[in-house]
Amino acid sequence: MSSLDGLGYFAASLVLATFCAKTMVSLRALAIASNVAFLAYGSTARLWPIVLLHAVMLPLNLLRLREALSPSAVAVKSGRGDLGQVSIGRASGSANSGTVGATMGLVLGALHLQRAPQQPTTVARAAVRATFAD
Repeated sequence: MSSLDGLGYFAASLVLATFCAKTMVSLRALAIASNVAFLAYGSTARLWPIVLLHAVMLPLNLLRLREALSPSAVAVKSGRGDLGQVSIGRASGSANSGTVGATMGLVLGALHLQRAPQQPTTVARAAVRATFAD
């Protein structure tokens, strides 16, 4: 195996590691390392689509890491922010309130799961109940 192949396998292993990450900060840090490794691999091997892809993804991952490390994200994760206090329920007052409520429940549930992973089963159950409620 050449050193170029080794670099490619290393970059691919970093992508695999992102799927094993349990926190958003570790996921983004691994993704940034993966982007850098793939940029090195792609430019050395002259694989321009890979270079282009990771050149676009690197600033996005840096931005998302900065957002995850911001004071407001820490407050939300600890339950002191607005998204940490979202309750999931059905909208009322319109003919399509069941559909609107179910959709909003799923969207808010997904936001809550992303921001506060300490209670995923409660939020998921509430989202499912909102979806299938008459």
